[in-house]
Amino acid sequence: MKEIKYSLDHYVNTYTIEISNQILDGSGIIYHPTFKALSYLLLDVIRRRVHKRKGHILVLTSSEIAAKHHTQFLERHLLTDSVGCPKNTEFADVWPSVIVTSIFSIPSLLTNDQNKNINLVIILDCHNAFKNGCVSELIVFTKKLEGGLAPHILCFTSCIFPDTLCEETAIEYLQRLETFYGCKLVTVCDEIALKRVFDAPDTTFNTFGKQDALSKSCMDALFEINAAKDLCANLYFHVNEKAVQTFASSSETFVSNTLSEIQFQLEELGECGGDLAALAAFRHLVRLYTFADSSPGPSTKYALGHLVCTLAKFRKILTEDMFRVQICERIEYFSSKKVQLALNHLQVLPQNHKAILIVQNPNTASILTLMLQKIAMQGKKHVHIKPELVVNCSSIPFSESWEDILWWERNMQVYSRFNAGETNTIVLSGEMQEMDLPCCDLILVLDKIENFSRFLSVKNQLKSETGKLILLCEKTELIAYEEKITKLQENVIKMQTLILSESCNANQLVNTSLFKTPTGLEVKSDIATFLLYRYCDNLPHDKFSSPWPVWEYEKDASIPHMTHATLYLSCSSPINTVKSEQHEKTWKMAQNSSSFQAICELYKAKELDDAQLISWQNKDERSEETLKIGNSSDLDVQAYFESKLGLSYLRTHCKEQKNLEDEDILCDTIYPRCLMDNYPKVNGQTFIYKIKIWPVSEPPPFGDNRKTVLYELLNDRRTFAILSSKDLLQVCPFPIFIFGHELCVEFETLSSIELDQSELMLLRRFHCGMFMKVLPIVQPFMQFNVYGSHNNYLVAPITAEGVIDWKVVQNNFSVPECREFSHEEKAGLSCTPELYERTMVKPCYRYLNSDQIYLVTSVCMDMCGDSCFPTEDFDTFTDYYKEKYYINLERPELPLLEAYLINTKVNGLLPRARSHKLRREEKMEDFREHMLPELCTPLLFPAALWLKLSCLPSVLHRFSRLLLIEEFRRTIIEEAGTGAPEIKFTPLQIDPTTVKDVSNVSKVPPSTVKRGLAIGNVKLENRKKRSEYKRPWSGNQEPVDMYRNMQALNFVEIRYFDEYLVKSVANPTLSEVAEPPNDVIDYESDTDSCSSNNIESSPPIAAKKVVVPESLLYLKPHHYESCGPEQPELLEVFSSSSSNDGVNMDRIQVLGNAFLRLVITVYSYEYGLDIIGSATLTCLHRLRSDFMCKMNLEKFSVLNQLCNRIKVVDFTPGEWTPPSFTTPPMLKQVLKEQEISPDVLQQIELSEDEQLDGIIDADTEDKILETLTNFINRNTSRRDEMYVDRHIVPQSTASNCVEALIGTYFKSCGWQGGLKIISWLKLLPPIVNILDQIDRPSATFETGKLPISLDSLEEKLDYMFTRKTLLVQAVTHESFINPVIQGNMDTLAFLGISILDFLMTCYIYEHFSELNPPQLWRLREILCSTSSLAYLAVRHNIHKYILSNSVPLLDVIDRFIKHQKGCQQPIDDELQLLIEEHECESGFQVEVPNTLGKLLPALVGAVYIDSGKNIHLVWDTFKHIFLPELGLWRQDVPLSVVDLLKDLSPAAHQVIFTEKTRVDGKIEVLCKVLMDNTREKVFVAKGTDLNKTKTHAAKLALRNLLERTNLNY
Repeated sequence: MKEIKYSLDHYVNTYTIEISNQILDGSGIIYHPTFKALSYLLLDVIRRRVHKRKGHILVLTSSEIAAKHHTQFLERHLLTDSVGCPKNTEFADVWPSVIVTSIFSIPSLLTNDQNKNINLVIILDCHNAFKNGCVSELIVFTKKLEGGLAPHILCFTSCIFPDTLCEETAIEYLQRLETFYGCKLVTVCDEIALKRVFDAPDTTFNTFGKQDALSKSCMDALFEINAAKDLCANLYFHVNEKAVQTFASSSETFVSNTLSEIQFQLEELGECGGDLAALAAFRHLVRLYTFADSSPGPSTKYALGHLVCTLAKFRKILTEDMFRVQICERIEYFSSKKVQLALNHLQVLPQNHKAILIVQNPNTASILTLMLQKIAMQGKKHVHIKPELVVNCSSIPFSESWEDILWWERNMQVYSRFNAGETNTIVLSGEMQEMDLPCCDLILVLDKIENFSRFLSVKNQLKSETGKLILLCEKTELIAYEEKITKLQENVIKMQTLILSESCNANQLVNTSLFKTPTGLEVKSDIATFLLYRYCDNLPHDKFSSPWPVWEYEKDASIPHMTHATLYLSCSSPINTVKSEQHEKTWKMAQNSSSFQAICELYKAKELDDAQLISWQNKDERSEETLKIGNSSDLDVQAYFESKLGLSYLRTHCKEQKNLEDEDILCDTIYPRCLMDNYPKVNGQTFIYKIKIWPVSEPPPFGDNRKTVLYELLNDRRTFAILSSKDLLQVCPFPIFIFGHELCVEFETLSSIELDQSELMLLRRFHCGMFMKVLPIVQPFMQFNVYGSHNNYLVAPITAEGVIDWKVVQNNFSVPECREFSHEEKAGLSCTPELYERTMVKPCYRYLNSDQIYLVTSVCMDMCGDSCFPTEDFDTFTDYYKEKYYINLERPELPLLEAYLINTKVNGLLPRARSHKLRREEKMEDFREHMLPELCTPLLFPAALWLKLSCLPSVLHRFSRLLLIEEFRRTIIEEAGTGAPEIKFTPLQIDPTTVKDVSNVSKVPPSTVKRGLAIGNVKLENRKKRSEYKRPWSGNQEPVDMYRNMQALNFVEIRYFDEYLVKSVANPTLSEVAEPPNDVIDYESDTDSCSSNNIESSPPIAAKKVVVPESLLYLKPHHYESCGPEQPELLEVFSSSSSNDGVNMDRIQVLGNAFLRLVITVYSYEYGLDIIGSATLTCLHRLRSDFMCKMNLEKFSVLNQLCNRIKVVDFTPGEWTPPSFTTPPMLKQVLKEQEISPDVLQQIELSEDEQLDGIIDADTEDKILETLTNFINRNTSRRDEMYVDRHIVPQSTASNCVEALIGTYFKSCGWQGGLKIISWLKLLPPIVNILDQIDRPSATFETGKLPISLDSLEEKLDYMFTRKTLLVQAVTHESFINPVIQGNMDTLAFLGISILDFLMTCYIYEHFSELNPPQLWRLREILCSTSSLAYLAVRHNIHKYILSNSVPLLDVIDRFIKHQKGCQQPIDDELQLLIEEHECESGFQVEVPNTLGKLLPALVGAVYIDSGKNIHLVWDTFKHIFLPELGLWRQDVPLSVVDLLKDLSPAAHQVIFTEKTRVDGKIEVLCKVLMDNTREKVFVAKGTDLNKTKTHAAKLALRNLLERTNLNY
């Protein structure tokens, strides 16, 4: 069998874990292959020792910079705050628990009495500290301590052997090293992992010929340089004191070296390199020129000026020689053979490669980078490379000088871009100290490797088995170079041999056990390890955990030379720990024994089957055809849930409709049952329901007669009533907004009456005339239908005493047509207040607006037609009518009529939005309009009834909807058993926030403006954030990069560079620069309960006073004082936002979604894990996702006829169907059966007699048939469907209605009411007790075996766990290996994230009533996002409790903390731009690890289970973590990434999203940003979830536009 090979990170992790288990208590010399491994081992050792509280720990580094780096690292991850070094060690009385300092501080430490309490000494880079005088003094001191006071010594090294090691002295050197430190080299048994760690990549030697002789032009150019050197050799340069701080050498030496550097680069890189070297020398000479001292004389500046002219001449000679070749080919032709060979290697690299070019000389590296950038931009062969420069990169700045800080920042930016893939080629000069690089495809070493440590460093930078290490050398030096590299490789093998345990170097015996399956398949123990690797390779895991097995070997002291092995498998496997049943002679036999036992147990657990074992045994290498592990229990759980939840339909249709647009559902409309067949019967009992309408708004100001008359008429007690043959249900009062007033509408039941035939006909004629003539809203295709309509009732006028006003009914009223009065009629006109005041008139000259009706509020006896016109446009009213309407007044002496326009077709459900048009209308209303009697026709219909008749469409529409709601409420009471039948109805209130004031709408949200991110018309570049590091200078003081922008420099920039960057950071210091501000948020609470919380332990955030309420009233099983939801609340459930009805389901749906998500999560958790006991986390996630998807909820909306009650289309009086009117029943039936669009109704017209009688004659039927035959179906209008008793509901609206209904009953009746509704909807089986609190179970757990103490975490949460295993599980990553721990945080996080989401949703719903639904959704999203939860976990130092054995996870957590500056600032939009795990392919690119995001939810789930499902206690435990952020976000809700991208783009930019489904099933989203007419940028994201993928694409676009790099340093 061939060995399975995995990434280096896995083997480094395996190696590190084995090392960590051997150094718990004792001394030793430890080899660490990477800096990440060193950080992990260092933290693990110190964490375990601090946990045991055994004296002080002394960590010694090789430099102060390294000490500062490790101090900051330990402070970020250790529970103790006592980390550092005493400032005055000689006099310090109290030492910190962990002392981190350089080896040069040892003498001062040894003089303090506290040194006897040192329990552990950790020496980093011990191969460099070997034989150091200070270290020797420490070793001598420790050996003098007796009586068990001598501390243990742990030595860490990345290179055991020195550079001077000879072949025959390797063992002797190790013995001297062990003797010096008094400890042995720690060895390991895992030969496979160790071999991969030390396995040197394929090393290839590429040679180049000797450089040809320089051309004549080059010789001429060098002659000029040598002449300048000779001239300067006898000169003395007078410079000021600043030059001493800038240049390490004297000015004369500096000039000589600068000129010599030109010759060196010309020979090293060719003519192109020499040209650029001259440019670099010009930069240095200009810098020296700025420091020249002119007091002794001008000779210094003259000499420097001469040198500058010489350099210009030098460049001109070289440029003339290269001018004959095109720019794109100039670098290839005029470069040295070494550079040309390097270009050939870069040319064949793929597009997404990673390459490092290693150069010793920093100037050479800078010039080579510039050459590569030129050829990448101008050439065709190297367009795929993106080179950048890195010089001596370290994890922290080397010093506190401004120049070092700037160099460090720019290096780290390049390092981050390289990790993120934005840069694929690095030219490296120097070393990467305390840093690791991702796997590279090519390491190209241009200079010779002279020593062993450098060779080991270069080898470790490659990491990839498929990568290449290429060493360049001249042909004449190849043999000697090969011999040198061969010796260095032999030293690597020697190191590997020494670290490998002695028991592993012996001849490995193999046991030959045999396992037979029931089918007769034989499995031998010699391949058990191979099969186990194949099994683990298919287990689910994140980017930072290894699913592969780990062995722990122990030697039995009672049985010499015998080894016992314990096997640990991933938490994803049902079998986690396997101990070998017997001791074996070698570690290999122990490994095979435990692996063989694990294979047997996995087969019995049905994790493996015969097909898999046969396939794996017959294939030597892994392939894509290898069978994946299929947990059979998962299939059983899935079938169980599908049968219980009805998800089988969803499973079969989900793939077909995945990622499609929101589909529409055609529903038959449900109307109130009490209004059907409700037409009054002859001599039968008729019920009268009075429609009481009166204004509740403030009366108009005194003196405004027009508005006063209108207000008084609205207060008139005369009104209309509904005549019904049935007793109608009671509805709540509701408001109507019309004529600028808010009117209250209430229905009052009067005494019933009996009507004879004639009276009923009169009422019918009045009813039809009112809706066909007074309010002409009956459609031409409708007819009066007594028996077939869904709302059969009549509307009649009633007097103030509550009886039918027969005088009005008997008046055969009709609105006259527009016509002019005859001369006789005009002559007989009389205009008196008794005749005209408070009457309705219609102008007879406005033919275009023939439906306009006016209310006469006053007869102006002091005004006539010859009176002055109100404006300067006309002289008199007579002139006005003559010039505008061409009417000559015959009776101008008649008094004028003060009139008020009455709009009879206004939607009164909502107050009118203030728009520009409305403000203009308001001004027109203030303008008193006057009319002439001879141009107006008086109407005989009473004005008070006319005004209330205008309200009837809105009133009756709302009345019908409330009746439907009341019937549904009573159905729920009867069938679901929740709510009370008789309740006191609360009036309906319209939320004013539903009416948008379009005059105040801003294109950029206020929240964005507050953050300073909004741009309006400002250019995008003005807000680009260049760095996250808090520098000691302001942004406008930062100089240009002289090494990376060599050709773009000018004299002023060079002078500016030296003027500012020579300074040192005096105030503040570098340590203070990295610290957050000391401003503190003053959190005030409206209750006294906050005093019990540990809020003061939270770190400070910002200086701002925030009032944060803490109460939460919705966490009750029952609301005993509540009788269930009222009509206004249920009206919200069945009104979509598109209905524009004043209420909608959007806000309550937020609450219902959170509650339903909680219920399905608890149900899945309990039934999937506790009851069934075999469901995996993947299965539970899939079940919850399927259950909550809109397709599943829409199915139950249709099943329970919820969508049949939803109002989708906005109300329009002109399209409203009046009572007892309907589309002809036969016509509706034909349209439905033949599937003809209702749009055809607009082409059908019935005569007036056919409409009134309800009988269609034969000719009209033929015309209708012809119309239907010739009609072509097109896109059906949503409005026209209501004429055939149907309506179209979007799929999302139908599913939202289900959540809104659940949220309403949860809000009104507690969670018991919500659970009853869930059961009534048949979403889940009866589960009324699933959220009830239970008794807290007791359990014991020994936490002493853990590497850290969790007692302080309980104190931080102010909660003591009864079942300690839950607390341990909540902080355990799946990579953590411990035999006493079962499970990890993932399962608890699955439960806890829903609980947390539910609690946060209840809080913001209860306390943030001013926020609209999109803002509520956004708050929910950002509160429960991975980035925010990770941020809060770090802010409260909860990340320090994570139990993990993953080296990469520790690295990414540390990068996140450094990037976020300890998470001390409030969460803002910047946090959303970080890359999460699902948005990248490799763990090295992750900026927000999911583990940090799962930590708080896992703790929430643990407290919930441990407290017996006491959700009140969960809220009290965790509210102090989240409430501060909620208080800050209340007035400033963060925007989503997509909204940020759209709002931050200037008006000239356009953002377009397009998505498509790939062949592999993934979704691909393209975000196209149109920069201008010619430029565009496209950003592509791939994923499985459409919303997350779209967010990822927008995030990539924002990061690019704002020039945000992957700042993970």
